[in-house]
Amino acid sequence: MYSLKLNAAEITKLDELYRPFQVKENLPDYVITSYQDKNFKIDVYIEKKSLHSVNFYGKDAYKIARMFDPNLKEETDEKDASNKLVYSLDSQIGSDEVGAGDFFGPLIVCAVHLTKEDIPHYMELGFNDSKTLDDRKILKIVPSILKDVHYSLLVLDNKKYNEMYEKGYNLNKLKALLHHRALLNLSKKYHLNKNIYVDKFCSEELFYRYVKDEKEILKDITFKVHGESHYPSIAIASCIARYAFLRYMQKLDDKYQMHFPFGASFEVIQAGKEFINKFSLDDLKDVAKLHFKTLNAILEVKYL
Repeated sequence: MYSLKLNAAEITKLDELYRPFQVKENLPDYVITSYQDKNFKIDVYIEKKSLHSVNFYGKDAYKIARMFDPNLKEETDEKDASNKLVYSLDSQIGSDEVGAGDFFGPLIVCAVHLTKEDIPHYMELGFNDSKTLDDRKILKIVPSILKDVHYSLLVLDNKKYNEMYEKGYNLNKLKALLHHRALLNLSKKYHLNKNIYVDKFCSEELFYRYVKDEKEILKDITFKVHGESHYPSIAIASCIARYAFLRYMQKLDDKYQMHFPFGASFEVIQAGKEFINKFSLDDLKDVAKLHFKTLNAILEVKYL
C-alpha cells in the first residue's frame, strides 16, 4: 500500500484519469470516493486542512501513486499490499459491518471465529481477498460455508435503528455496540481472549468510550483499516454480513413490491419518493435510516 496527501487539483486529475473505475456505493463513512479494478484500488479519504489522504492498493499501486509523487520509493517489504495480501494465520475472531452507507436497509455486523486449522481451507475457497468478490459471487459461495463456520450475526433493523438514533446513538456508537457484542459472543463461546480484530471505523479510544456502559468489556481488540486484507476472520465476516444484507434487501423488495437501491445516490432518492407515494412518510422509518441527508433530498423532490 502507498499513502499520499493530494491537493484539490491532484484529486481532480485523479478523478479524470480513473472516473470509469469509480465506486459510489457501500463506501465506509471516512471514504469519500473509491476507484477499483482488477489490479488496483484507490481510496480517497475525507479532506483535512485542504489535503486528502489517498491510499493506493494492488499490483498497479506503485505505478499509479508515482504519477503524483515522482520521488516515491517502491516498497520491497513482503508485507506491502501491492505485492500480496498479509494475513494473520493464528486462531482469531474478527468482525465487519454492512449497511452503514446505505439509506435503505439495516445495519448488519458479523463476527467470525477461525482456528488456525480452518484458515487454509477458507483461503482456498477464495475468501483471502473479500473485496474482489462481487455480490453475485457472494450469493453463490457464502451459503456453502454457513453450516461450518462459527459466526455471530447481528441485524439492527431500520425501525430499531431510527429509535436508537433518536435517543442519541450516532452511527459509530451503534456500530461499536454491535461489533463489541458479536465479538464478545464468540470470545466467550470459544474461550479466545486474544487475536480479536475489528475492521477499523473509529479510534480505539472512541470505541471503548461507546461501549463503556456494557456489562462486560472485551479488552485487547486490534483495530485495522482494511482489516479484511490482513485477517481472514474479517474477510469472511465481511462476506457473511454482505450475504445477509443482500438477502434482507431482497425480502424488502418482495414485501413492498419495489426495488430498494443501495447507497445514497440519485436512484435512491427516486426510490424514496416512490416509496412515500405508494405508502407514507411514516412508513419510511421501517425501511430507511432517517438521519441521512438523503431524506432531505427526497422531501425536496417530493414537495417542490
